Amino acid sequence: MKKSLKKVLCGLMAGLMVAVTVPAALPEAAYVTEVQATARVATPKLVSAKASGKSKIVFKWKAVKGASGYTVFRKEKGGKWKNVAEVKGAKKTAFSDTKVITGTQYTYSVKAFKNTKGKKTFSSYNKKGVTTIAGLYTLKLNSSRITLNPGKSYTLKVNGTKLTPAWRSSNSKIVTVNKKGRITAKKAGTAKITARLGGKKFVCTVTVKKASAAANKLAKNYAKVRNYINKNGRYSEDGSKYIEASIDAETTVILSYDTKSDKLDMGLSLQIKKEGIISAMDILVNCAKSDSARVISGIYASGNAVYTTATMKASIYNGKQNLVFYNTNGSRAQSEIQEAANATLQAAMAGTEYLLRSKLNMSLKDLGFKAYKL
Repeated sequence: MKKSLKKVLCGLMAGLMVAVTVPAALPEAAYVTEVQATARVATPKLVSAKASGKSKIVFKWKAVKGASGYTVFRKEKGGKWKNVAEVKGAKKTAFSDTKVITGTQYTYSVKAFKNTKGKKTFSSYNKKGVTTIAGLYTLKLNSSRITLNPGKSYTLKVNGTKLTPAWRSSNSKIVTVNKKGRITAKKAGTAKITARLGGKKFVCTVTVKKASAAANKLAKNYAKVRNYINKNGRYSEDGSKYIEASIDAETTVILSYDTKSDKLDMGLSLQIKKEGIISAMDILVNCAKSDSARVISGIYASGNAVYTTATMKASIYNGKQNLVFYNTNGSRAQSEIQEAANATLQAAMAGTEYLLRSKLNMSLKDLGFKAYKL
């Protein structure tokens, strides 16, 4: 295993290139230049902005006596005011905006104007405006009912928008939810998760099942590893504890517990000094909470560094499959990096298996890697 890994890493040096993606320059946004208010034209009072269907917003305000018409302004969240329409006539106090994108938040305001001898005099405007979300009443949660085992997690989201709602659990002793919509089952029972966005309420009913004997055993195994590390581990620079084992003069496997994420960090460091190569791997996992493991690879060679990530389904990984690794910009890593990262992953898994057996009389299967074989 180690010889093949070294061969892959050494072969990588010749063609290693770090791709840096430079974001394209954003076009300069057009915006409305403010017009000084005048006492001769009253400022319109805003009534409402309401979503209608998927792609229309109706904006209303109160009439201004003596006005010749109105200029309607709009801005997106975090954006600047733009002139979107001119409405003629003092009694016309509504504007239907059909140039909107579903799930996007818009704020509206309006100025009244008066034509005097061919010259327009504008009122001031309500700087706060009135706000709504296009297609608000067509948006839905990705799930309205979920059943979870204790310790398992799931991420809720409102489909059709990038906006972040306010989340709340009706009973945090049964299920908790964070500001990103990630829910975590705590104990058996039923609770409701509520998301509020733009005045609309979205509800998901979560049922937490009673933990099975297998789930309880898995949780105990992770607790056993965590307690062993806390009792016998050495302190790292960041204050956390870890245990390690040297596979040979160049390869070290490290096992630590990340208290923030409540996950094991199964790591490997390989240094080939003659060729100036360092390959590092971190596998963050807690199968008592989720079958998904995050894999982070770092390869340093020829003065360059390449970081990639992959996702592993722990229960079906047998130690031989190749994962798909992605660069930090989201693009798929080149084939040489894929090969090197997967070779390092296999070495890290084998090293962790050795460490667990030698120090805790356990195996990766005890931690939820049911299909893993050396």
